[in-house]
Amino acid sequence: MGCGKKNTVQYIRYEKLDNGTYYVKELTDAGKDASEITIPSEYEGIKVTAIGRGAFQDSPNLRAVHIADSVTSILENAFLHCSGLETIELSESTVEVIGANAFEGTKWQNDILADKGVVIVGSIYVNGKQISGEYTIPDGIKTIAAEAFKDNKNITNLVVSEGVKTLGVYSFSSCENLESVNIPESLEKIGYGAFSYCSNLSIVIPKTVKNIDNDAFLDIKELEYQEG
Repeated sequence: MGCGKKNTVQYIRYEKLDNGTYYVKELTDAGKDASEITIPSEYEGIKVTAIGRGAFQDSPNLRAVHIADSVTSILENAFLHCSGLETIELSESTVEVIGANAFEGTKWQNDILADKGVVIVGSIYVNGKQISGEYTIPDGIKTIAAEAFKDNKNITNLVVSEGVKTLGVYSFSSCENLESVNIPESLEKIGYGAFSYCSNLSIVIPKTVKNIDNDAFLDIKELEYQEG
């Protein structure tokens, strides 16, 4: 997915991260009018590794985005409310982080939800808000993204499959009818507010979970930690 210098300079504004690589900060005025944009693997000879918070948010003219394999992080609200965005090309094997609402309100996500009912990108579970009843996270998932199931009032029982390592910020927050969650020993981190306001939830946390952020279980019914 090549990209000429004209496209890169004219459409995208970059800033450097602390690690010395670039991230996409926002679109230029010309970029806001563009229907198709390519995010290159490098800018000024330096890797582009992330798409920043709200970088493309509310870009109604955008129809297609081609994301280089160098990009490992797509942060929250990156493409929020890009209602006409129907094509997103990215490397599912290299993307490691997808923030909350990164694709919310895009045609791309809506089409996937209409077809499959869930959105999964590589090993990241992005959106499960349409899931109902008892549900098992599919094999191969390592991360439940931030807010992936947030406000889902229809899910009642959940099995988090072995292999999942991270539950993102507010990943299951306000799932009011969620009664039980089976946590695997592979889980390492439970993010901030992950199960907050799940008022009917009773949950047992394995001793293997070492990192639990604040308010992860705020206002749930019952919490137990395995001893050992």
